[in-house]
Amino acid sequence: MVADAVAAFDAQTLARPTAIELQLEPGLVVAGDQPTLVRALANLLHNAWKYSGDDKQITVTARAVGRKVELAVADNGLGLCGKEHTEVFARFARGRAALERGTPGVGLGLAFVQAIARGHRGRIHASPRPGGGTIFTMRLPRARTRAASPVPTPEAVTT
Repeated sequence: MVADAVAAFDAQTLARPTAIELQLEPGLVVAGDQPTLVRALANLLHNAWKYSGDDKQITVTARAVGRKVELAVADNGLGLCGKEHTEVFARFARGRAALERGTPGVGLGLAFVQAIARGHRGRIHASPRPGGGTIFTMRLPRARTRAASPVPTPEAVTT
């Protein structure tokens, strides 16, 4: 899933390629629809790219947290202020810094990502990144896989 999202991101940013640092715990499997989850993660990657300056530093992490998989996209971008960490998930909402900077967008991407996370019985939240930027973290249910089954079912998405 992460590889597919990074590939989609790479296709969107051909004019200014950006390396993505991956810190993925092996063997994680998410319960859900892979193409939809890929679109959500690609959206978070594109936002990280769009709202970061010239020295873009984007990291994707995936780890098990109890019965959930935590997927996080961290950037060194504009960051969000106070209440914006929750407000940016509303339709047509944009951060103050993005508006002041004139960054293109209409404020639907994060509402879309939140709808996907909720549709998969998960959650998403934003938090400040130490040193500047933002971390968007999705928590999604882990798939119950059988050890004897090396191929995930359509409902199971390998991160």
